[in-house]
Amino acid sequence: MQQFSQQQKLIVIVVVVAIVLSLVSIPFILKKTTTKKKINSLKVWIVGDDRSVFEPISNSFGFPVEYVEKDFKTYERELVDALASGEGPDVFMIHNSWLPKHQSKLASAPAEFITPLAVQKNFPDVVTTDFVRDGKIYALPLSIDTLALFYDKDVFNGSFISAPPQTWGELEEIATRLTKRDESGSIIQSGVALGGSDRSVDKASHILALLMMQKGVTLTEQSGNNYSSEFRNKKTNESSAEDALNFYLQFSDPQSPFYTWDTGQHYSIDAFSYNPSVRNKAAMILGYWYQIAVMKGDENKKGKNPNLNFGVAQMPQQDDVNESRYTTYADYWGYAVAKSTKDPQSAWRFVQFLTSKAQAEQYLVSTKRPPALRSLIASYQDNPILSVFANQILIAKSWVQPGASDVNPLFSQAIEQVYRGQLSSEEAIRALREQVKELFSRIVL
Repeated sequence: MQQFSQQQKLIVIVVVVAIVLSLVSIPFILKKTTTKKKINSLKVWIVGDDRSVFEPISNSFGFPVEYVEKDFKTYERELVDALASGEGPDVFMIHNSWLPKHQSKLASAPAEFITPLAVQKNFPDVVTTDFVRDGKIYALPLSIDTLALFYDKDVFNGSFISAPPQTWGELEEIATRLTKRDESGSIIQSGVALGGSDRSVDKASHILALLMMQKGVTLTEQSGNNYSSEFRNKKTNESSAEDALNFYLQFSDPQSPFYTWDTGQHYSIDAFSYNPSVRNKAAMILGYWYQIAVMKGDENKKGKNPNLNFGVAQMPQQDDVNESRYTTYADYWGYAVAKSTKDPQSAWRFVQFLTSKAQAEQYLVSTKRPPALRSLIASYQDNPILSVFANQILIAKSWVQPGASDVNPLFSQAIEQVYRGQLSSEEAIRALREQVKELFSRIVL
């Protein structure tokens, strides 16, 4: 066998050492090239508030933050287009119904920042339902709005009604007492604005979904990356969804003893904010906190009726349900981080900072919105209006859906079709189930 010379042995050793060193260095090279570049500032897209609300808060963050105000009407489309083009924000607001549709665009929170257990501890249960998937957190809110009962105090006092209804049975009775008709039988004062679609009743689609949920209806379910459209009571297998639709429609049915709403009347917000330009009055409506500024106005906005004397009460519940099953509907926004951001660590650090107690308090004092943190509920107990919304975040519910802007028109359509006699309640629910199923099939994760 040929023997290697000393020089050849040296060459072999040098080659082997060079190969080993190059292999060892590859992970460091890859790590260096794949690490995302740090950025010098964050771009944050907001809706519903002026940037002046946020700027004093972020001054203490220690990192430059640029706020961009967007319009509700075009926000989602602008956001999708901007993210697709690579020109989108680092942090942006998402509606609590958007996660299934936009989850692929979001960066989840690093585990060292916040855990699902911390979300459950600090926020109401609805936040976990809406923004946590498979142990990953995708957004956090500053405020949570909920459906509540608005009632006209002057009308109640004039009819010697001392308290608003707490159950749907009580609401039926009071609404009947408060409904007034002229000589021709036309409604001139509605006891409650219920029974119409979104055309005449503000948030009719939310109210119908809530009635279904209060009756134990499972609207949809998620298993891994698969979504199913249910619209049934899985415990009893009863037609609870149809029952909820029929209950809602009775208020606009002239043949019903609880007929109180003519769909040809003024829009419910206008009817409740009664003024001389509105010919019909509504004594009660179901609505959200943000509608107060629309109806009565605030320091930043002139309302429809600054002299409106109203009260707010907890959302009515089913007559035979105990407190552990009380439910109302949640409608709110969370702050999420774009998957395309160059610095997800800094972006999520900002979201965590913004939604922490000190910063949330500063935001809520400025905007007068209801809280999202459990720890802030007690701060609202002396406020006759905000205390209702603050307490209700603990019973607020939501459901996994393919985006409110796509789903709400379908609920409204179902109301219209049954009201006009085009479909039976059973047929309308079946169609609604299939339509939601189709929307889910378009989602790409």
